[in-house]
Amino acid sequence: MEKGFTLLEVLVALAILGLVAAGTLPLLSTGLDTSQRATVLSRAVLHARSRLAVLGIAEPLVAGERRGDFGNGYTWVVSVAPYGGDAAGAIPAGTRLYRVAVTVAWGRRAADAVTLTTLRLSGA
Repeated sequence: MEKGFTLLEVLVALAILGLVAAGTLPLLSTGLDTSQRATVLSRAVLHARSRLAVLGIAEPLVAGERRGDFGNGYTWVVSVAPYGGDAAGAIPAGTRLYRVAVTVAWGRRAADAVTLTTLRLSGA
């Protein structure tokens, strides 16, 4: 009796390996796409937080809308408006409450954007 594999056994093993590989490649592709989307979204959130950090400190809070570009495919829109909600009556005299929204966008789809919103006090 000879030891080793027959040609039929090798072909069956290769067919099984091919089926397993064909089944796992879409899963790997989906995982890579999800990882890339998470990276892009994380960068957008960091850009939005950096814009929020300078508003009211390095840049005055002025009602209106401003736009800009971070480069590297990200754009931003800052919207500042006086806030007249429930908290407006509880603010100290001589200050104003503003609603600040920063939207950072990338890509061409409407879903390719993140918006951070907060309230900020400013001396009137």
